Amino acid sequence: MIKVAVRFHQGVKHVWYYCPGCKHLHYAPSERWHWNGSEESPTLSPSVRHFTPAHDGRPEETICHYHVRDGRIEYCGDCKHEFSGKTVEMVEPIDVPEDT
Repeated sequence: MIKVAVRFHQGVKHVWYYCPGCKHLHYAPSERWHWNGSEESPTLSPSVRHFTPAHDGRPEETICHYHVRDGRIEYCGDCKHEFSGKTVEMVEPIDVPEDT
C-alpha cells in the first residue's frame, strides 16, 4: 500500500501523508527533510514537529511531533492528541493536492 504521495510545489518535491492524530494531511518538503524514496515504507529524517509560534506573551506550543520510520508514525510524548507516545501504521493518503 502506498503511504505517501509526492507532489511538487514551486519546483520543490513535497512528501504528503495522513496524520491520524491531527486527522488531516501533513507534508514535508524534501529540501528540509530527507526521505528514503519509498512510498510503501517511508522514512523521513529528522523528526517532524508542528507547532504554534510564541505570540502575545504565550510560549511556543507543540501540536504534533513525530518520527516517520519504515511506514510507521512514532509520536513523541509532547503531542497534544491521543496518539502521544504511541506508534501507528501509516495509511494511504487521500485528497492530496495536485502539483502547483
